[in-house]
Amino acid sequence: MAPAEGLGAATHDGTTTEGTGAVGADGDGVGAADISYLATRSADAEKLRRSSSRDVECDSPRPVRKAVPERFATERTLGTVSMFTPGPKPSTPAPNFHVRQSSFNLGSTPATSTQMKTQISVLRAEVSAHRLTHQGIRKVLTEATDLPQDDTPAMAIIRRANSLLDYAESMIDENKDDANLREGADARPDWRASIPANAREFLSQYDHSGGEGFFHAVQMAKVAYDAKLRREDTFKVTRSMHSISSNADPNHIPGAASPMHPAFTQHSVDSWDGFDALALATDLRESRHGDGAGGGPSSVLARTVRAVVDGHGLLDPFPNVDSFEFKEFLTDLEAGYDDDNDYHTATHAADVVQACGFFLSTGLARQLSGTQALAFILAAAAHDVGHPGLNNAHLVSTEASEAVRWNDVSVNENGHYHVLRALLTKRGLLDAMFAKKEEKLAFLATLRRLILATDMENHTRLVADFLDIVQAAHDERGAGGEDAALSVSDLSDPTLAICFALHCADVSNPARPFETCRRWGECIAEESYKQGDKERQLGMRVAVFCDRELSTPTTTAQNQVSFIDFVCGPMVEGLSAILPDAAEELLHHLAVNREKYGAIIGELRS
Repeated sequence: MAPAEGLGAATHDGTTTEGTGAVGADGDGVGAADISYLATRSADAEKLRRSSSRDVECDSPRPVRKAVPERFATERTLGTVSMFTPGPKPSTPAPNFHVRQSSFNLGSTPATSTQMKTQISVLRAEVSAHRLTHQGIRKVLTEATDLPQDDTPAMAIIRRANSLLDYAESMIDENKDDANLREGADARPDWRASIPANAREFLSQYDHSGGEGFFHAVQMAKVAYDAKLRREDTFKVTRSMHSISSNADPNHIPGAASPMHPAFTQHSVDSWDGFDALALATDLRESRHGDGAGGGPSSVLARTVRAVVDGHGLLDPFPNVDSFEFKEFLTDLEAGYDDDNDYHTATHAADVVQACGFFLSTGLARQLSGTQALAFILAAAAHDVGHPGLNNAHLVSTEASEAVRWNDVSVNENGHYHVLRALLTKRGLLDAMFAKKEEKLAFLATLRRLILATDMENHTRLVADFLDIVQAAHDERGAGGEDAALSVSDLSDPTLAICFALHCADVSNPARPFETCRRWGECIAEESYKQGDKERQLGMRVAVFCDRELSTPTTTAQNQVSFIDFVCGPMVEGLSAILPDAAEELLHHLAVNREKYGAIIGELRS
């Protein structure tokens, strides 16, 4: 749809933008350079096997990389430790602190692409285990040098470190067992068997392999999260868990052009449990139309953005920004959302903005500069503006004008960024914020990268790259650095971390309290069914998750469970690296909601 009145040609299909700048996802999983490199070494396999058969150094092996754009840290998406149920342990397991036989073995014959993926997965598991081992050893040495002669504290430290070494060794043994079970066989049946058929169908809308990329991303996130918990337990890291609440008066929003609506006091923008964008939008419409049935924007997005921006002082670093022009910008932005959509609406955008505000309140604000924080919130507000209620795959298949304009790559997301840039320009905000052209272009580049990161086709790549830079930061910290949570500034690519946080907020509605979560699930289902209805009219193949005629009473619940297991859950586990308090609160709700959905499925099937 066209955005707000007065935008002229600045529409979602980007007909007047200068250059596309489209960025897409690489869906190949393991980087092509990884496989190509390993394949070319097959002729020297015997020599390589002899030289790598025994690990005698403590340095972590480095996976092969190829040159990639700065947008992503690496090309690694699929390779990770396997989470299949391990086979029996070897009868004579190798003890700790001895030279261990490497499980990475190319063999004397060229391997298939699938076998290469398995071998790379095994190698990366060993890398993770070595990292944990080295951290444990360094921790022992660092603490032991400062100990008194009393043996009691020394033994306590050694026991804690040894538990970490045992865990690292078990990671290797389990992965070796799985690799041996799969040796000479195609690994595909394993991952397919681990994803229910309905989940594979649901995930296929984002992953053409039917879910393999999500399967490996889940494993990577689980390994990273388990390692984090083990580090905290081993080194006795304590964090006070508390519910975050606003210190500010929720009735007072500094800088607001008009007093906040009374309904807003019931939905504190700093409370995860207390904010319900759907209920708030209904309340605001009722106050304007009496029965809530009136059309037009509810102002829920504009009010939520203003509450977060003013509450965190995000415009303070930009004194030249006119408050009236900023208010009009938000009005235009909200009008750019299609109120006829069921899910991709201004209400969804408000939900994501509040989630980002919650992340700021739980520690992220201290980690970001003023420019980064404002870009984070503006990208959240505009990340779906002009969404037509149809996914990228549909637009590409029907050769829609938007798909043609954006070269079939991140079609909706490129359009969202284009509208945001046009509105910022229209209201003169960019010139008011930045005196130098270089600063303005850098800010726009950050906005664009943030919005394109919300494309679900980039999901598995984003998870892998974020976990890579998190692990690299842990490695650089070395001894004594495991006790504190990482900060965005500790990471080699801070913007990638902000992209990860925004994407996490975008998919976080299954982590809301159950009744709110359930209503969001119904909105998603209805919008998908409407797309399926349209595709049936056009004579197109209708995916199961979009097919109203194939839906059952359990369909929505099953899809929500799949989304929790393969998308939202792993994202939140990854988020715990930089926002542990926020992540734990979301993970609690995910566990509760998954259990309730499971009970609903059981009742409907009985």
